[in-house]
Amino acid sequence: MKKLSTIALLLFTFIMLASLSSCGEADTSGVPDGMKEASTNAATFHMFVPESWIVDIQTGSVRAHASNSDPSNVSVMAWGLNKDVKTVDDWWNFNLQEMNGVFPGADEAEIENSTLGGVAAKKYIFDSEFGGQKYKFMQIAAVKDNSVYVLTYTAADDKFDSNLEDAMSIAKELKYK
Repeated sequence: MKKLSTIALLLFTFIMLASLSSCGEADTSGVPDGMKEASTNAATFHMFVPESWIVDIQTGSVRAHASNSDPSNVSVMAWGLNKDVKTVDDWWNFNLQEMNGVFPGADEAEIENSTLGGVAAKKYIFDSEFGGQKYKFMQIAAVKDNSVYVLTYTAADDKFDSNLEDAMSIAKELKYK
């Protein structure tokens, strides 16, 4: 009986230690080949980025950038729907004036249909200048489960095309929880 109790105690201790050691870590099951997860358990989605990208989850949002020498970056955020925002078009129109105040040129975005993690979405691409530097932005927005999910890809104007394929891959591989 004492041997059985010892085994049960060891098994219980092992299970508890294993569960505690995984607290706060991202779920790595289902990570696409050549990518790594760039989100936390607190996020309502799994964002995957190329293995060479640098993940930054210290800023309060989920984001990653291409390299130390190329700060082109992708971030994903989600907002709950409300009485004023029920569709992607509502989200864009609701935020456009504020966004255009920070990033002049947003109101001239090229808009086309797209997908975000397999969900129908709208893609907005626009140029802006910030601090004397020209940037290009791509936002892909989709509505899922009463939230608007927005992937934003930002790059210096001359770097935008070089990382666009990675950004589109990140958008394609996004998984909703």
